[in-house]
Amino acid sequence: GVQTTAQAFVSAYNALIGVLNPLNSYDSTTSTGGALQGDSTLTSIQNQIRNALIQPVTDGGALQTLNDVGISLQTDGTLALDSTTLTTATTNSFNDISALFNSPTDGIVTSLNTLLTSMLDPTTGIVANRTTGIQSSLTSNAASQTAMETQMTADQAMYTAEFTALNVTLTTMQSTQAALT
Repeated sequence: GVQTTAQAFVSAYNALIGVLNPLNSYDSTTSTGGALQGDSTLTSIQNQIRNALIQPVTDGGALQTLNDVGISLQTDGTLALDSTTLTTATTNSFNDISALFNSPTDGIVTSLNTLLTSMLDPTTGIVANRTTGIQSSLTSNAASQTAMETQMTADQAMYTAEFTALNVTLTTMQSTQAALT
């Protein structure tokens, strides 16, 4: 019933946080950061999802926030379910629980669906844009690396030619010195 569905919602969200948080974390004991530590896109995604969860639902009836059904945001970014509060909400405002989650205007699930669909759009989504930006940077870096390698090869050839010319001059001078002494 409602308890199982609410717990599944909390568990699914916490699983997502369990994936995202380590990507953006820093472990001071090992001095290692997550693969996307400090990445503004990841931080933006986390903030937008969190904001979708805490915004009041305007047409949710008596229930306007997840707290009203016993789902609260914890300091570590996860959600916790208070079964007593959920049972009270189920008893007193059963029909409003559906509106809280599924209101076509701004229900929690509706808002999350709209947000995630936008973020994951393969053409215009934040993830696609970030991926395109990273690919452009990789292409640019590869071109810069190739140019630098070409320049280093040219510099090496120039220095080798100069060294050879200097060596020939030195040998000629040594021969001249030997002839003069």
